[in-house]
Amino acid sequence: MSTAKFRFSNIVLVFLLLSLSLEAKAQQGQNFFTGSPPTFNGEESPFKSVYIPSAHYYFKFSLPRKSNTAIAKILIEPQPNIEEVVFSLPDTIAFIGIPDARGAQIQIASVEQDPITRIITVTFAQPILPGTDFTISLETIQNPSTSGTYQFRLYALPVGNSPVSMDLGLARFRIYSFGSH
Repeated sequence: MSTAKFRFSNIVLVFLLLSLSLEAKAQQGQNFFTGSPPTFNGEESPFKSVYIPSAHYYFKFSLPRKSNTAIAKILIEPQPNIEEVVFSLPDTIAFIGIPDARGAQIQIASVEQDPITRIITVTFAQPILPGTDFTISLETIQNPSTSGTYQFRLYALPVGNSPVSMDLGLARFRIYSFGSH
């Protein structure tokens, strides 16, 4: 058998196995993203100095039109950081667009933080539909007292009773000491 035919056979086999795996998950009642997946489009914070009170940490997302699944929740998982960033969860907001071009506010059903894992769960009142660019804004009590890079892993959860989360990547916020930026 030629090398090209062997490679093509392997590609077909991998495709069939992936298709069977997705079908098995669907039959188990699991919900996952299909079509174009959601993306994390970056982070932003206008106040980057230590000790700044009520600083906003913006997390920007997109759910492409070609996605077949809406977003029910976003999880924000603090990574091992120099110190914990403490947020005022009742002040969390979400809106269509980006910080410099805000659209309509998105209603949030709840914002909760697990006391052990520290994962923040933002649950939307209505699912985020395909074709939507949106931002979540978390407000700090105050920026950390130590300069450094503070990281958060982000996940999207689709609608459904048994959602399978999708890892969207890592947000990095750089906090500076006074006079160092």
